[in-house]
Amino acid sequence: MQNKENNKGNEKGCCSSHASFPQTDSKEMQQMMECMSVCAACAKKCVDEGQKKTAALCAECADICSLAIKAKSSQSEFQHQIMDLCAKICKRCAEECKKMKVDHCQECAEVCMRCSESCSPAHSSH
Repeated sequence: MQNKENNKGNEKGCCSSHASFPQTDSKEMQQMMECMSVCAACAKKCVDEGQKKTAALCAECADICSLAIKAKSSQSEFQHQIMDLCAKICKRCAEECKKMKVDHCQECAEVCMRCSESCSPAHSSH
């Protein structure tokens, strides 16, 4: 019976599988999802460490990545501008985190730089 239920759920592009959303498989989307996750975690750790400026920038970076993911997946008419802003904020976050001497910020800097490069109009085929 469970197989019948699972098969029913997969009919007509059900949300239980992202096969009907091929844009989520792109390198850009994967970079943004990773960046969003890493930045959110880094922001929390930075708050705990009293690094408010870095925490705010990481939180903002996570937010713009989330917005960019939504814009790209919905094919928003503003997706190019949002992706460009995402690239800029990710680059700025990478620069700020690179200055920090803790591992989580160094990892965040690397992920943000990759995301910035992936979302940049010069490197992307929007």
